[in-house]
Amino acid sequence: MEQEGMVQEGMGHEQEPQPAARIYMDMARHGLKGPKPREALSKEGIEGAVEAGLGKVQPAPAGDVYGSPRERTGQSSVFRMYAEQLQHVTGWDFDPEEFVRWLEKGGLSKTETPFLNFQVGEGEYNKEFMENFLKGEYFKWITERSDAAALEFKQKPESVTPFSIQAGNVGSFIFAEVWAAYDRLGKGETVEPRVDFATSHQGVLESFLYKVIKKHSGDDLAAHLVESLNNQGFAENQGFSVEVKILDPHDPKAWNVTVVYGDTPFVLPSAEVLEIIKEGQDLKTALAELQK
Repeated sequence: MEQEGMVQEGMGHEQEPQPAARIYMDMARHGLKGPKPREALSKEGIEGAVEAGLGKVQPAPAGDVYGSPRERTGQSSVFRMYAEQLQHVTGWDFDPEEFVRWLEKGGLSKTETPFLNFQVGEGEYNKEFMENFLKGEYFKWITERSDAAALEFKQKPESVTPFSIQAGNVGSFIFAEVWAAYDRLGKGETVEPRVDFATSHQGVLESFLYKVIKKHSGDDLAAHLVESLNNQGFAENQGFSVEVKILDPHDPKAWNVTVVYGDTPFVLPSAEVLEIIKEGQDLKTALAELQK
């Protein structure tokens, strides 16, 4: 997933305290899907997810898996997580959902969350959405136009996920993991490092990544992200990794997030992650006001 020109700038070298807890996440777009109506992973999608997952359980053991309500996402998370065990398996001629259900019976924790989902909007918004998707400029349109279009066409907040809402949803997903860790630490429990696997759809994770890069390194590098993704967004199984560090279990603001895209880390303090979440919530509120 290396991207030429994604050069990190302004990273300091200050020593930070040993964290009270670490959470790792491997986040990616789903693998190649099969035919409608289910759009579950195809055989090629399974093989691609396994290949993408090799080496991802370092530096901690595998944890939980997450996806949107669309089944191909949770399946992709599972096959990335079990990549080491499945890398030599060939001839996938069974239903991937049956395989996932079999693993769940053995204790696998798989969660569907709307934070990793997307909604295409209605009317003129949906028309613009589809036009730009089909001409290969979906992510460019998302970053430059979708927030304003949602307001212009008075979209229902439950029916649309433009740029700021998509980014805020991913931030909220990460924050939920952070808050669960704080809860356990507050009860005197130990939070062991683990790698959770989360899978979403084209445009969703990239929106969060764009805002992270913009806050960390400015507009130019964020714009380069759009160009480097050919204006459309992640390919199948492409994504980034996340490390959360909780620095003080008694201070709810003492945590940060490191997003690693390609070989470049972008570190945001908790306040800036919460800003991304708030920007999405503010847009939802504005859309709800337009419905009155």
